Amino acid sequence: MSSAPPVYLNKADIRDAIGSSSFTRSLNYFQQGMVLRVAQKSRARSDGVLLFSLVRGSMGRNYSQQIRLEVDSVNGQVVDIEGECSCPVGYNCKHVGAALLSWIASHGETGTNAFDERRTRQWLEALISAGSTQGAPEDDRRITLVLHPSHSHNHRLVTHVVEQKRLKSGAWGKPRDLQSRVWLQLAQTHDRSLARIVQLLDALGGRWSHFPLLDRDIGELALEEILRSGLCHWSSPDAPPLSPGPARILRLDWQKRDSGVTPTLAVEGESELFLVQNLWYLDKQAAICGPVDTNGLNERQVRLLLEAPLIGEKQQVEVSETLLRTLPQVPPPITDKVDDIAVAEPLPVLRLTRAPGDQDLCLELGFDYGGHRLPARPALHHAVLHLKKGYVRIHRDLRKEAAAAQRLDALGLATSPGPASSSVWKPAAENRLTLIMAWERLVEQTLPELEKEGWRIEKDEGAAFRILSPTDEDWFGEIEEGTEPGWFDLSLGFEMEGRRIALLPILHQVLAASDDLARLRNHLQDHDLLTEMKDGPWLRLPGKRLLPILNTLVELYDQPTDSQGRLRISQVRAGQLERLGANKTGAIQWYGGERVRTLGKRLHAFQELQPVAPPEGLQAQLRDYQQQGLNWLNFLRELEVGGILADDMGLGKTVQALAWLLLEKESGRADRPSLIVMPTSLLSNWQREAERFAPALKVLRLHGLQRGDDFDRIAEHDLVLTTYPLLPRDAEALLTQAWHALVLDEAQNIKNPKAKASQLVRTLNSRHRLCLTGTPMENHLGELWAQFDFLLPGLLGDSTQFQRLFRTPVEKHGDLDRRQSLQRRVAPFLLRRAKEQVAAELPPKTEILQTVSLGPKQAELYETIRLSMEKQVRKAIASKGLARSQIMVLDALLKLRQSCCDPRLLKLNAAKTVRESAKLELLMNLLPEMLEEGRRVLLFSQFATMLGIIAAQLDEARIAYAKLTGQTRKRDEVIDRFRNGDADVFLVSLKTGGVGLNLTEADTVIHYDPWWNPAVEAQATDRAHRIGQDKPVFVYKLIAEGTVEEKILALQERKAELARGVYKEGGGAMASTLSQADLDELFRPLGE
Repeated sequence: MSSAPPVYLNKADIRDAIGSSSFTRSLNYFQQGMVLRVAQKSRARSDGVLLFSLVRGSMGRNYSQQIRLEVDSVNGQVVDIEGECSCPVGYNCKHVGAALLSWIASHGETGTNAFDERRTRQWLEALISAGSTQGAPEDDRRITLVLHPSHSHNHRLVTHVVEQKRLKSGAWGKPRDLQSRVWLQLAQTHDRSLARIVQLLDALGGRWSHFPLLDRDIGELALEEILRSGLCHWSSPDAPPLSPGPARILRLDWQKRDSGVTPTLAVEGESELFLVQNLWYLDKQAAICGPVDTNGLNERQVRLLLEAPLIGEKQQVEVSETLLRTLPQVPPPITDKVDDIAVAEPLPVLRLTRAPGDQDLCLELGFDYGGHRLPARPALHHAVLHLKKGYVRIHRDLRKEAAAAQRLDALGLATSPGPASSSVWKPAAENRLTLIMAWERLVEQTLPELEKEGWRIEKDEGAAFRILSPTDEDWFGEIEEGTEPGWFDLSLGFEMEGRRIALLPILHQVLAASDDLARLRNHLQDHDLLTEMKDGPWLRLPGKRLLPILNTLVELYDQPTDSQGRLRISQVRAGQLERLGANKTGAIQWYGGERVRTLGKRLHAFQELQPVAPPEGLQAQLRDYQQQGLNWLNFLRELEVGGILADDMGLGKTVQALAWLLLEKESGRADRPSLIVMPTSLLSNWQREAERFAPALKVLRLHGLQRGDDFDRIAEHDLVLTTYPLLPRDAEALLTQAWHALVLDEAQNIKNPKAKASQLVRTLNSRHRLCLTGTPMENHLGELWAQFDFLLPGLLGDSTQFQRLFRTPVEKHGDLDRRQSLQRRVAPFLLRRAKEQVAAELPPKTEILQTVSLGPKQAELYETIRLSMEKQVRKAIASKGLARSQIMVLDALLKLRQSCCDPRLLKLNAAKTVRESAKLELLMNLLPEMLEEGRRVLLFSQFATMLGIIAAQLDEARIAYAKLTGQTRKRDEVIDRFRNGDADVFLVSLKTGGVGLNLTEADTVIHYDPWWNPAVEAQATDRAHRIGQDKPVFVYKLIAEGTVEEKILALQERKAELARGVYKEGGGAMASTLSQADLDELFRPLGE
């Protein structure tokens, strides 16, 4: 079967289908980006395309469309467009046109050149073939559609489907009415227009009657199609074909009879009138048929007028007065009851008022006819007014009125939806922000322009557009303390006209109504904000003054103020008051909150720290940056707040913490012990560092099976060391003790706030809290929130609020302003220094990417696993979705990574026969050369089994090594074996030895397999590249070419970029989770 030809559609086709005026509006909609989506259903047949679309209307409502494009199966040209829409118009409207313009923009406009060439060739072929008599088709019969007046229904039309055969003379024979059962069969041999008509006639009841009655909305559609087909005739197929005619205006009059009068309905020309759903005329002389403009009369009213009884002389007075009052478009039978008024030209009147119901500001359009005010709707050809002297009839100039309405439409105004409300206009706006901006332009520019053009502008007293603009002296801020411990209530606003106006509720409403916050912020860079108050006046607020408020008080995006317009804020955020001008004279008048504002001033100036002398008992010379760290820790203590010391690994976070704890003891403030919580692997290191740098501190190590014996001795010590796994087991003893300081080392261990250890540390009683970590955020911002929720509850809100205000905007939408707001909020409480910034004495670190190609058998194994796992993963995602398929995804990626490292890691039959191991062979070629050069090597792998395989190879090569994994019992002995030089290669499990160790004896680091998180790899590298290292450090990453390992390197960079963006100004923000695109990349075939 041949494939369907390409579809040819251009703007001219769309204009022909929906009309020129609708097309102009469609083009504006498309250019303004109001088409939200267009989806094409796959073409099941070659004769049609089905589109589904969504378009935003002028008043912010979304309308859905279903559009069928009928396509010529031979040349691909669109021959018919049928677009249904949920808007009031419903069919082939401006929304349909806008969707089609968007579709051809994405597919490329066709039909102007390509189709013209195709059409020319087809025409030429047809012209040549028409000259040949051999095989030429003969038109031996024809189908026509004949309209007749109904004999059983007054003022109605019926349709006959007629067949005629050609006689030998060439003339057409006697017409024969066809039975309905053969209609559809005949239609299949003719054009699509006839097929469409036959379907509509069948829907009108053609199955039960051979002459279906044209009525209802289906009858209207059928009549329109019949007239456009060129097959329509009146009364006989020999009559001239009928064509669609323009609308004609209904003329109503009264005809006198012997004993009364009856209404007569007519239009210009010799025409007959028929009812379908609406009123239609048929002009036999001109051979046209078209709709009748009934001047606002509905179908039922028209029908009743057509069927009106004879009205006697006595009833004519009552009928006249009733019609004048209720139906002024119908002339009364007694004409002396009304006086006609002729006015040369109507005067447009635009009144600024408030819309009924919602009380929103609006414009009401009307027209002044010689002192008589008429509303724009209903737009009747004449209006009757009841005055003191009687009734007067005004003949309206609807063309001039329509021109006035078109002028408003061109100015960007739109009529409000609702019955009889076409005289009410508002600026067409997508959201509240653009509406406010439009009102500003309207009042300041547009209305004066219309006044110059001769329009009359009126303003209701309650709708006056008055703008208040506060000066610098009008602004105030108020802080109220004591409502809740650790919190304060903030009010901002201005005092004008003898009253206080609260600003924060106004800003919250503006934010809630805006669906494009980035556009709002950009607008405020160079523009003022104009917003309406509930009691009438509008406010003009300087945008540059509002931006610091919006960027600082991000709760306004999510949290409404209280009934007094106040926002409740944690005191640890007092530093951000400085950005609002809390301590700037003349900028804002502040009331209350002296203590909070003093705290805020100190937090804001946290970089100007007061130096503190190191403790006398410290057995170390602090470097400059470490002294700054001690100053910062003392600063936090003075303000009674916690923080995160987040220096790079190897810069001495432990010695800075010990210096501060010793300072607290020497000052006498530490009258209680301090608790240090850490991973199990760091216990020995902390004990060793404390004995070395702060021997005056009494240290208790709570570890081992007999640790319960030491619980009663806790109060006798200065430092108590414990581990995260032991916290829940020793909770009772730890909770009964009051602590001076609670320090969490490698604090990312509490990143899961639902874990038992994470919940327990939040309940421990301590004066001060401190987190130590080189990676406060490894994967996503939620980990940073978990640590600050422990340190300073309220700083970043609860987890749900943090997700809405920061994590989603930063990670998913790349919101730079929101990322900077988060960075500023945590800045006083997070101290991070990179090695490059503070440790210039560190030797250089060289990173080397060492790639290797998999051998044929190993590559074949990789591809087998990839194909199998990709199929399983895609099946899981299709049934459960990506979020619920994470376990399947991670398992699949694990197997691919294992196949890159060594086939023996896989528990698969297919892997048992593969003897190749490209990376292991590469490693065993590199190591001897490194050892000959005198290097000492740390080798990290995530897989403990892989370390065992490498160890076996080292045994064969007689290379001395040490090995540290989660199964190692005597960790300290193993570490000392490498430090003492008994082994030149140290095999380390990434999770077991990647943190807390000081291994500056090594000068070479090998990452055998890449890990998703760059921070974890960096931590491992920093076991060697840290303070105390005096040799250049070389870092090797072994990567299998073209495999999932290369894709992991790209994901590492994304996560590193997210972390950089929060720690400091600069850097972008991006998603930290795997997307469908990521999976497609990770599962690419080998080598692609």
